[in-house]
Amino acid sequence: MGAINLNDISGTVGKTEASFVWLIRDVWRGTWFRRLILLFVLCVLLGNPKVAGQVASLLIETLPSWYTLAWAIANVLLFALCFIVGVRTIPPRELPPSPIVNDGVVRGLLPFNKENGELFAQLGRAIELQRIIASLRDPDYRFGILVGASGTGKTSFLRAGLLPYMEENKMAATYVELSDEDPMISIKRGFASQGQTAPSGFLLLDQFEQFFLHQATADDRRPLVEAINAWYRRDSGVRILIAIRAEDAWQMLEIQETVNYQLSNQNYFKLSKFSPAQAVEVLKILCQKAGIDFDPVFAAKIVDKEFLDAEDGLVSPVNLGIVVLVLATGRRQFTEEGFSTQQGGIDGVLEEWLGSQVEAARYQGLEGIVVRVLAALCDFDRNRRAGILSADKIAERLGGDVTPNRVHDALRWLKSRNVRLVVAAGQRSSGTAGYQLAHERLIPAIRKLAGTLFDDASRANDLLERRTRAWVGNNRKSRFLLTFFEDVRVERQRPYLIWGENRQDKEEFLRRSRVRWRFRGAMLAAVLLVAVVGYGAWTLNPVQRSYLRWELSRLARIYPTSNSAVALAAGGYSSAAQEVAGKVDADDPDDLPNALSDTATTSANAGLASGNESLIQTGLGIARGIEDDEIRTATLSKIAISMQMAATATGKKSYSDQALTLADSLNEGDWRKDFSIALAHAVVVTGDKALLQRAKSFADGPTEVPWQVARAIFKLGLSSNDTDLLAEGQKLIAPLRYTEASAALRAMAQDAAKAEKTKLANDLLIRDWTMASSLKPKERSEALGQIILLLTQLGLAAKDQAMLENAKAKAAKLSDEDRDDAMHQVAKAIASYGLAVGDDVLITGSQDYAEQIGDKETRGEALQDIAVMMAISANIKKNARLLERAQELAGRVRWKERPWERWKIAIGAGDTKMAQRLLTDSIKYINVNYQGHGWQPEFLYISGAMQAVGSAFRDPTLLMLALDQVNSFDSSIRIEPLIDLSGELAKVGEIAKAKDVLEKALLETERLRSETYYSRMTSITERMVKLGDLKRAREIAESAGGSTVPALLSAIVLTEVSQTYPLFLTLNPPKESKK
Repeated sequence: MGAINLNDISGTVGKTEASFVWLIRDVWRGTWFRRLILLFVLCVLLGNPKVAGQVASLLIETLPSWYTLAWAIANVLLFALCFIVGVRTIPPRELPPSPIVNDGVVRGLLPFNKENGELFAQLGRAIELQRIIASLRDPDYRFGILVGASGTGKTSFLRAGLLPYMEENKMAATYVELSDEDPMISIKRGFASQGQTAPSGFLLLDQFEQFFLHQATADDRRPLVEAINAWYRRDSGVRILIAIRAEDAWQMLEIQETVNYQLSNQNYFKLSKFSPAQAVEVLKILCQKAGIDFDPVFAAKIVDKEFLDAEDGLVSPVNLGIVVLVLATGRRQFTEEGFSTQQGGIDGVLEEWLGSQVEAARYQGLEGIVVRVLAALCDFDRNRRAGILSADKIAERLGGDVTPNRVHDALRWLKSRNVRLVVAAGQRSSGTAGYQLAHERLIPAIRKLAGTLFDDASRANDLLERRTRAWVGNNRKSRFLLTFFEDVRVERQRPYLIWGENRQDKEEFLRRSRVRWRFRGAMLAAVLLVAVVGYGAWTLNPVQRSYLRWELSRLARIYPTSNSAVALAAGGYSSAAQEVAGKVDADDPDDLPNALSDTATTSANAGLASGNESLIQTGLGIARGIEDDEIRTATLSKIAISMQMAATATGKKSYSDQALTLADSLNEGDWRKDFSIALAHAVVVTGDKALLQRAKSFADGPTEVPWQVARAIFKLGLSSNDTDLLAEGQKLIAPLRYTEASAALRAMAQDAAKAEKTKLANDLLIRDWTMASSLKPKERSEALGQIILLLTQLGLAAKDQAMLENAKAKAAKLSDEDRDDAMHQVAKAIASYGLAVGDDVLITGSQDYAEQIGDKETRGEALQDIAVMMAISANIKKNARLLERAQELAGRVRWKERPWERWKIAIGAGDTKMAQRLLTDSIKYINVNYQGHGWQPEFLYISGAMQAVGSAFRDPTLLMLALDQVNSFDSSIRIEPLIDLSGELAKVGEIAKAKDVLEKALLETERLRSETYYSRMTSITERMVKLGDLKRAREIAESAGGSTVPALLSAIVLTEVSQTYPLFLTLNPPKESKK
C-alpha cells in the first residue's frame, strides 16, 4: 500500500464539504424550482430502470412490470411541474442598461413641475408669465381663462411657472387637475391639501376640457357651474384661473351664460407655440442642461425642415420635449452626425422612439400587453386621452381577456423612469390608483403602432355601424341583432370603437344583442344541464326501475305471458299485471285462471315483502275474483301461507292473524297440510303453543301429520322441558315414510344437540340408522353415510367424544367401499372443525383417522383434502406453522391423479412458480387421460377450484387466473363458467371486472345463439342486476328482440325485487320460466 497523501484527502474533504453546502444552502434552502430540478435529475438518473433494477436485485428478484411506465410518467410530470414553477418564479430578463437621464431636465412628454421652476423660467415663457401675474395681482381680478393648443405646455406653465411665483410671493393658490373624477371632489381635496377649511385664494383649474368630456350633460355640470358662479362674487374670496385647450374653449360659453363674466386681455390669456428661433433657443438650453452635444446651425436647419407646424409655421413645445427625450435616452447628439434627418419629421421621431420602447418591452415579456394598454388609455374617437383609469378599468376596457395583474405589470413598466409613457394620477376617490397617457401627442403614434390591432378595430367599427343602421331601420327587430361571435368581435375592440353621433343607438344595440345571446346561452346551458342531469338521473337505478316496469307493461300487452304478469305484479303494477294475465293465450282452459292465480299470489307476496298493505289487498282482490272455485281456494291458501311465513320472518303478528282468518274461511283441501307446515315453522321460531294447536288442527289426521309439525312439537318440548311433548313429537314420526321420518329425526337431533341433550340427539340418529338399514343398498349407503357425518358434526359441535366415537364405530361397520367413503367424510369433517376452532388435536386426529382408511386411493384423497384445507386456512389466518404442516402432509401423498388439488396448496403457500408448474401438469394430465371422453368438464373443475380459492382468499388475481383458464375452453362450455366467475369477482369487490366478464359471456351467447340462448340471457341479465346495473341489464334484454324482450325484462324485475326485498324470494321461489 502506498503512502497516504494528505493533500488528496484534504482536497476530497473540501469538495465534499462544498457539495453539501451547495445542496443545503442553494438547493434545499433555495427556491422550489431548484428543489424540483434536483428531484427531476435524481428521478432521471437514479430512477432509471437499469439502475433501479440493480438496486432492486439486492432486495427483491425483479422490478414490477409496471415500473418502467410509472418511471416515464413520473419524469413527464416532474418536467411539467418544473416548467410551470419556473414560469411562475423565474424573473424575466432585465432590460438592457439605459442611460442615466436627468429627470429635472429631460421631461419628454411629461409636464414640468414646481421643482423645475428655475429651468422653466429660461424656456421662453417669461412674457406670458409676467402678463398673467400682473392680471392676477389686480384687486379686481375674479375669473380668467388660459387657452392654448394641445402640446403648448399649459400644465407646465401653471405648475413650473405660475405656482412657484405665487408661493414665493405668498399668493395662496390651489392647483387642481381635472379628470373623470367628480370635479367638486377634486376641488374639495385640493383646498384641504392646502389646509383650507373653506374655499379661498386663487383656484387654478387645469385640464378643464376633461370637465366637459366626463360631465356629459348639463345636470352633471351644474354643481361646478353654480360653484363658479358663487365664487365669482366679489366677496367670495376665491379667484379662478381655468386652463383649457383652445379647440375646446367654445364650451366655456355655457359657464359664461351662467356667471355672466366678461373677457378681455386682462383675463383671457393665450399660450402660443414657439417661433423657430425660440424653439432653437429652448433646445439649446435643454440639451446643454442634459449634457447633449448641440449644433445651433444644424438645429436651426432641422427645426425649419422637420419641426414646423404646416398650418402656422410655429413649433409645439411638446415636440421639443420629445426631441430631447429621444436624444437623451438614445445616447445621440443634436448634430448632423448624431441626428438623422430621414425620420419623417417629428412624427417619425416620435414613432421611432415609441417603437424602440415597445421593442424593449419584449425583454419583460410585455410587448403585446403594452400596446393594448396604451390604446386603452386613448380616446381615438375624440383623439384625446381617455382620462384617468384604474388598472381594473383598463382590464375591463380590454375586453376581460387580460387580468388586472397583467395590466399592473404593463403599467409599472410604462411609468418607469426610462419609459414615462404613462403617468400615475394619484389616488382616485374610489381609493384605487389611476393612470393616464403621458400626453395626447402620443395618440397618432400609438394608433399607427397598433397596426393589426386597429385593422380588427376598423372591421369591428364597420360591423357595428352597418348592423346598427339595419337594426334601427327595421324597427329594432331582434333578428337584426348581433350573433354571439359578432358581439365578441365588437366587444374585444371596445376601447377602439368610434361611437359617432348615434352613440346611444349603438350602445342600446350592443346591450340588446348581449341580452339576447346571453338569454340564448342561458337557455342552451339550461338545456345542456337538464340533458346532463337527465342522463345522470336516467342511469340511476330508481329511474331505471320505473322505466323497466313501464316498458314491461307496454311489451307484455303485445306478448302477454303469465311470467310477465307475475313480474308486473312483483313490481307493483297490479292493474297492468291483471290486464296481461287476462290476455294470456288460453291453450289450456286452466291457463287464464292460473295466470291470475300467479299474479294474485305474486302481488300479495310483493306486498308482504315490502310492507305494502295495498299490494296485499290487491292480490287478495285478484284471487277472490277468480271464477274457478278450486283455483280460487288454492290461490287464497297460498296467500295465507305466505302471510304466515312473512309473520314468522318479520315478527308481525297482524300477518299471522290475517293468515289464520283467511285459512279459516277456506274450504277443505290439500293446502291445509302446507299451512300447518308454515304454522309449525312459526312454532319452531317463536315457541308459540297457541300456534302449535292451530298447526295440529290444520293437519288432516294423526297418520298424516307433516314431519314439520312433529318437529315443532318436539322443539317446544325441548324449550319447555316437557317430556310429554317430546314423546308426542317422536311418536308422530312412526307412521311417516322414511324420507319424512329421517328429515324429522335429523332436525330433532340437531335441536337436541343445541339444547345440550346429546344423548337424546344420539338416540334419535340411532333410530334413523335403524330405519335406514332396511332400505335398498344404494339408498342405504347414502343414508348411513349422511347419518355418520351428522353424528360427527354434532359430536364435534357439542364436544361429545362419545357421539364422535359412535360415528366412527358406525362407519367401521359398513361394507368396504361404503366404510372408506364414510371415513373420508368423517376425517374431512373433523379437520374442518379443528381448523375452524384452531384445535391442533382435532387436526392431527383427522390425519390419523384418514390414515386408517383401507383403500389406498380413498386414503390419499382424504389426506389430500385435509392438506388443502390446512393450506387454505393457513393462508387466510397467516399461520406459518400450519402451512408447514400442510406442505409436509402434501409431501407424503401421491398427487398424480389430482395435480390441481396440490395447486391449491402451492397457491396457499404463495409459491407462484410451483402453482404455475402444477397448473401446467393438471392441463397435461387432463389432455392425456380424459380427451375424447368428457375431458372438457374436467377443465371446468380446475377453473372452479381457482374460483373457490380466489373467493376464499379474496384474491382477484386468482379469479383472473381462473378467467384465463376459462378463456381456453371450448366456446360451448365457456359461458356458464364466465357467468359464475362474474359472481365470484363481485364477492371480492371487483364489480368493474365482474361486469367485463359478464360482457364476454354476453358476446359468446350472442355469437352462438344455441337452444340455450334464452336461459343464458336470463342468467346474464339477472347477474347484471345483482351487480347493481339495472340500465345495462335492460339494454341487454332489449337487444334480444321479439318476444324474448318482455321475458327477459320479467326476469330482471323479479331479480331486482328479490334483491331489494330478500323475503320476496322466500315467499315467491322462482319457477321454471317460459319464454
